[in-house]
Parts: sequence; structure tokens; C-alpha cells
Amino acid sequence: MMKSEISIKELSSAVASYTACGLSADVDTLNFIRSAYGLNDIDEISAFITSGDDSGTVIDLVSYPDDDFRESVEKLIPPEGLALNEIQAVENILMDSESVCPIIISRREIILSVDDSRLCRRLILKRLNLQISLNMIDYYKSEDEIYNYNKIRSQLRKRKFKANEVNSLFINDLIYNYKNVKNQSYNDFTALLEAYFYENAIMEAEEFSLLMKTYSMEFIMMKRIQPPLITIEEARLNIKLIDRMTSIVYGMIIPSVNNVMIDSF
Repeated sequence: MMKSEISIKELSSAVASYTACGLSADVDTLNFIRSAYGLNDIDEISAFITSGDDSGTVIDLVSYPDDDFRESVEKLIPPEGLALNEIQAVENILMDSESVCPIIISRREIILSVDDSRLCRRLILKRLNLQISLNMIDYYKSEDEIYNYNKIRSQLRKRKFKANEVNSLFINDLIYNYKNVKNQSYNDFTALLEAYFYENAIMEAEEFSLLMKTYSMEFIMMKRIQPPLITIEEARLNIKLIDRMTSIVYGMIIPSVNNVMIDSF
């Protein structure tokens, strides 16, 4: 059996096991159910989801892999990522399964149909971003908490890292130069990695703000348009993080072209 075939089997098994344990609805999802549909009773919510009256919105909202799971599967993904035919092979295995997935709301398991369970597995698989190539990143393989190989990769993959030469050189320099920073911590390093993607996040926030002026939140959620992962307040904080990050990498602060945009909100 080829190495890629082993990875395909292991990845499909990992996704199946993860979804079989149950996908928890967070506070934001519960608030959305209450505000959009006026439901509070767990039996009503259960019937609403299983009947499909929400058009799959709740399933879509809960089907996001958490950071621990992302890190656990990272060791199964080659640095160059998976080819599209390999990802399709993983999906085929997951779609052949008739096992069901529960959604967990207030400690209550809502058992989904086989088709809805397959949808959950497909969404989780898609959001792992297995196709992204990270072989241009010069990782520092060690047991050090800050430079944990799989943690760094999983965070880059989560943020849909665009592996061009410029981005890869920047991340490599950030990893290398951070070793000389005082008061190192993994949380601080992760914050810098996340802040690297803030310009795209700012653009998403601007687009979402324009949508909110035209449409209701209920309409936006029904159309499965995801809210931005960052608020304007967080963006202001990230400006400072970007300044710190470029200071580490380049030894100077590079002004952001988005400062004017942020202040216009």
C-alpha cells in the first residue's frame, strides 16, 4: 500500500471519529437559533434541525474543526498538501459511511440523518484545507511548545495560507527571528501568525458591513454568508500586532495601507 493510500485511510478515519463524537453548538449558534427562529426549547430546536426547516444552516455553523483536531490530523498531511484526487478519495470513503453524527446542544444529543451526517463530514473535510501546500515553510522541528511543527502548520492551514514566495519568506523570517524575542510564548507567537492575515480580514469586515446595511442578519445567515472572523475593534489591536511583527522580521515598522479604511467605519 502506497504512503498516500495510508494517509487517505487515516484521514477519513480521523474525520469520521471526530464527527461521531458530536459537534457542539457554541453560544453564538444558540443565540442565532433564538434570534432568527425564536426557538428556546431543546425539543423544538431538535425537531427544527432534523426536519431541515433551517435549510442546513445550523449544521453549517457547527461543522468547523477545532484547533485540537486540526493539530492532530496535521501529521497525516504531507508538506505539499493533498492532491485533489486524494481529497476526493477521502471524501468518497466518508460518503460511503452510513454512520450518524450528533449535534450537541445544552448536553443534549440531536442525532442527524445519514444524509445530514454525510454533509457534516464533507464540511469538516473541506474546512481542513488539505490542498494547501506548506512545503515552502522552513519549519523548526522540535518539541518546543512555541515552535511545535504541527501547531504552526495547522494554524497556517486554518487561515488558508497562500503559499507564494513572498508569504513563505515572511513566515520563515518571523519564525526564525522570533527566537530572539524576549518573553516568548506560544500564545503570543500564534497571535502574530493570526495577525498576519488581518488585511484580508479587514476587507471581509468592510464587505460584511455593507451587506448588513442592506440585509438582515437572518437573511445573511440563511444565505450561508459567514460573518467576518474579526471585528473592527480587533482590527485596531491587530494593527499594533502587525507593527510588532514587522519590527521582528524587518527591524522596522511598515505603515499599513488599511489604517485609513479602518478609521472610516
